[in-house]
Amino acid sequence: MKAIKQILFPDNLKEYHGPSLCMKIMKVYTLYLFIIGLLHVFIPSLSITQLFNIDLLEYSKSGRSTLLTLFAIIGVSQLSVGLILYACIRKYKGFIPFLILVFIFNYTLTFLLSIYNPVLSTSLSLGYIINTFIYIILILSFCKIIFDTCSTPKKKGKKVSKSKKK
Repeated sequence: MKAIKQILFPDNLKEYHGPSLCMKIMKVYTLYLFIIGLLHVFIPSLSITQLFNIDLLEYSKSGRSTLLTLFAIIGVSQLSVGLILYACIRKYKGFIPFLILVFIFNYTLTFLLSIYNPVLSTSLSLGYIINTFIYIILILSFCKIIFDTCSTPKKKGKKVSKSKKK
């Protein structure tokens, strides 16, 4: 338990000692959040129709405007999370394992709540497929951090040999 606590909350937050692949995954995830956030903010109708397979013409005018506003607000929150993640990647690299665990928790709750959502029964949307792919990658990267850190043997100091007396 102490090892996992040290991985999630390291003493030195400015350095990251985990696998470089996980750092690259977080950089790609940050870019993904920026792109999706910008799509939701500036082109919400495209993200509604293409990513989530929702036909806007089935709704009334007030229903369409509500959906567009909702997706724009979601885009702003994704941009905010992307900015926080970018700041953590640049300044506080020690938080990367904790952030990966937070995103795994977020996606787990999303999938548990989507069981009651009719998205699964009608059709699979592109957004759902992308989120499933990201979820799997985040779980694998966190497992890689845990197993690499726990299985790395600690370096032992060199033994100093005693010099022979003359």
